[in-house]
Amino acid sequence: MIEAVEQIKEIIKKKITNRESDFLPYVIDYACGSGHFITEVMDSIDKCLKEINTESLTKVMQDNLNSYKVAYKWARTFIYGIEKDYRLAKTTKVSCFLNGD
Repeated sequence: MIEAVEQIKEIIKKKITNRESDFLPYVIDYACGSGHFITEVMDSIDKCLKEINTESLTKVMQDNLNSYKVAYKWARTFIYGIEKDYRLAKTTKVSCFLNGD
């Protein structure tokens, strides 16, 4: 998972450099099953948010960063999961809820 965290940091850094106000990466899991990948990537992004240097951010970016730091509220916009089996989809929802989303 360390490599994934570094890739997420790189995406965030590139978006900040390009002055994109929504600088978090979009993530989609096409077969989310029990939601393990989704909860892990949310945890990784949350760790990356704590390490962002605010000096290079615009006012809008700083406002977004402050709102992103509130209990995974950003996940509604940036994290997507698809599952064919409705039971597993419910399992993913419960898993996300239990992990703080």
